[in-house]
Amino acid sequence: MKYHWDKKYLYWGVTAISVISVSIFLFYGVFHLDEIKCAIGKWITILMPIIYGLVIGYLLSPVVNYLEKHVLKPFFYEKCRFAKSKKNRKRIRALAIFVTLAFALLLFFGLFSLLIPQLFISISSLITSFPQIYDNFIQSVEEVFIDKPNLETDVIEYLDAASEYTEKFLNTQILPRVNQIFVQLSSGVINFIGVLKNLFIGVIVSIYVMSSKELFAAQTKKLVYAVLKPYRANILIKNVRLTNEMFSGFISGTLLDSLLIGFICFIVTNLMNMPYAILVSVIIGVTNVIPFFGPYLGGIPSAILILLVDPIKSIYFIIFIMLLQTLDGNIIAPKILGHSTGLSSFWVIVAILLGGGLFGILGMFIGVPIFAVIYALIKAFINRTLIAHDLPFRTNDYFNLDYIDEDTFEKVYNRKEKQEDSKIHTKIEEIKAKRQLKEKEKRKKKD
Repeated sequence: MKYHWDKKYLYWGVTAISVISVSIFLFYGVFHLDEIKCAIGKWITILMPIIYGLVIGYLLSPVVNYLEKHVLKPFFYEKCRFAKSKKNRKRIRALAIFVTLAFALLLFFGLFSLLIPQLFISISSLITSFPQIYDNFIQSVEEVFIDKPNLETDVIEYLDAASEYTEKFLNTQILPRVNQIFVQLSSGVINFIGVLKNLFIGVIVSIYVMSSKELFAAQTKKLVYAVLKPYRANILIKNVRLTNEMFSGFISGTLLDSLLIGFICFIVTNLMNMPYAILVSVIIGVTNVIPFFGPYLGGIPSAILILLVDPIKSIYFIIFIMLLQTLDGNIIAPKILGHSTGLSSFWVIVAILLGGGLFGILGMFIGVPIFAVIYALIKAFINRTLIAHDLPFRTNDYFNLDYIDEDTFEKVYNRKEKQEDSKIHTKIEEIKAKRQLKEKEKRKKKD
């Protein structure tokens, strides 16, 4: 005799087992948190080359796509008249990947070979010349407060204490660490070989990712449609596409924008003979990846650094940074990023604070696109729910809304607002009537 499963009891049984399993896992996790962190850390260390490869492939895929579609395919198919075969498509893709990786590696090592020695020289010279810079600064303060000796004494005492602490901090904390870092990097002590190994394997993985990304996408869709119902699968794929659009546009655009801002800053600061031009340009370029707070995080310490050497040039630098950020915010960033994340300034600040609090500097960078995706998904869910209940989904419909009638679903707005609107409407009608009367009188006079 064939046994028939009762779907109702099967559903409740699976639910009970799932709840019990999750409860056991949470109970174990609470009392063995360190062991779980250690296990996760080991897995992340093992998978680090794969993570590097996925990140490199994801960041470079837009460049590969552009070269393949807009440069190499027109060149080989139209000018060289290659046959449009599968073999030739693979060759064009391989050439696009090779050109992109070669350019990225040359740019990466070129920037590092130029910046690292200059940064080391700038930081070392700043630390060694700090006493002289401080003496010059004290002389400037004395000249300013020459007519106010009492105030001058208090200011100098405070500055002496601050200088002592700063010099001690630089000599005992910063300088030994800078020397240590560069010595370790040059001698390959602090896992530098391991990082190079992971990067090398990551580059190889990224080649496979970029060459077979359509295959991986097709296999993932196949798995999703096999596991989920078509309706759920369509929603999941749509959300993944939204996430990809948000992240790829924001991350690649922000990195390119920051690189351009750092380059412009380097050129202008060199032309203006600013002290520590390379160091300041790197600070401005790196902090520019953080939305909203980035310009302040980079501009303030850079201005203080220049202020210690030349107060007048620090004023010029502040004016230049304000002009540069205005140019970036209104022209450069909109042109590069193309589209906004859809977040207001308030939600951008919330995203940066949450991301920074949870994941540090990296969280401040990726917090905005992650929050933008969550915001878009919640917004889409709310709109779908309102439409399903035959309710208005536009935000403007809820301004001054008092309530919605439960039977007719008619929107009832605030009576005070209605009265004010009616008063404004009557005033407008009165003005129109007066104008019409004046026009009639003018016509009568003409006749």
